[in-house]
Amino acid sequence: MIKLFRSMEIEVIVESENLFTGEKIVTNTGLFKFVSLNESRRSQPIRPIKIETIEEAIKFDKGKERYEKLKREREAPASKK
Repeated sequence: MIKLFRSMEIEVIVESENLFTGEKIVTNTGLFKFVSLNESRRSQPIRPIKIETIEEAIKFDKGKERYEKLKREREAPASKK
């Protein structure tokens, strides 16, 4: 059975480049979550992504861990937060 997701976490890496030397450095990184919405602005399933490399599989697993942790925190009683 294929699990259908309704959101996707995207990693963004911003680099700056010295135009004289060609040296590049990472200036910012971030994780952004996007939710697929239908015409009624309700979440809808998205097609599964195709994981092609070990690095992608590791990032996918880490994203799933972040999702599960946030889900547990949301479901925890307020007194335990």
